[in-house]
Amino acid sequence: MKKIVYIFLAIVFILSGIAIFLQIKQKITPRKEVKLVEEFPQIPVFPASILLDSKKSDSEEGFVYEATWQTNEAVPAIETWYEKELQKAGWKIVTTPADNENESIQLLVVEKDQFLLNISIIRDPSISKTNVIAQFAKKPPVDVENEESE
Repeated sequence: MKKIVYIFLAIVFILSGIAIFLQIKQKITPRKEVKLVEEFPQIPVFPASILLDSKKSDSEEGFVYEATWQTNEAVPAIETWYEKELQKAGWKIVTTPADNENESIQLLVVEKDQFLLNISIIRDPSISKTNVIAQFAKKPPVDVENEESE
């Protein structure tokens, strides 16, 4: 009977060791380096964030750029940082979040030159990380005739 208990404990220890090894290996496996797509508009990037994805797509008005970063920071702190840093970089704020203290999601819209930039800041509680999604689109052309008649 003792022999069976020892064998069982040995199997449990071996399986535990394998599980720990796989977790460690997963944490230290280098990520594939992601780079911003070519011609991605210049914006400040939140410190200690990791670029997860970047893409460029074609729309009727021109190209649309998107990038996603991930960080451990809280949503309100990230939104406050972006609001301050984007203004320093010459972006004009169009829309601020309805609730600056919201811990799960916030949206900031800014404009500069020919671009509109949406910054979506979304907390993923399942992994305790926050995603920052920057979406650029060209501003629609201003219809001068309609603006003058109003």
